[in-house]
Amino acid sequence: MKNPKFRHAFEVVADLPAPLQGLKRLARNFRWTWDHSTRDIFRAVDKAAWAASEHNPIAFINSLSEERVEALASDPGFLTRLANANAALDQYLAEPTWFDR
Repeated sequence: MKNPKFRHAFEVVADLPAPLQGLKRLARNFRWTWDHSTRDIFRAVDKAAWAASEHNPIAFINSLSEERVEALASDPGFLTRLANANAALDQYLAEPTWFDR
């Protein structure tokens, strides 16, 4: 018999087009909390929505309108910034940690 008080936890994340998948990656790594350039990416998407989400990148991404997502996916300047932020994350993750040293 199932317990009626049992709850399942799950996370709903917007389905972003391929060019914007890097936004999810940045959002799921806590580096954004101290990396100014990554936070600037979120602000560049929509400053008001970023503030309204209380700087929660998952909630923020989920709040984006389809029109805004489409505009970002076709904005070469934004896509370059996003690629650079993901490259910086790759470099950060490849560096030895304090534990490795």
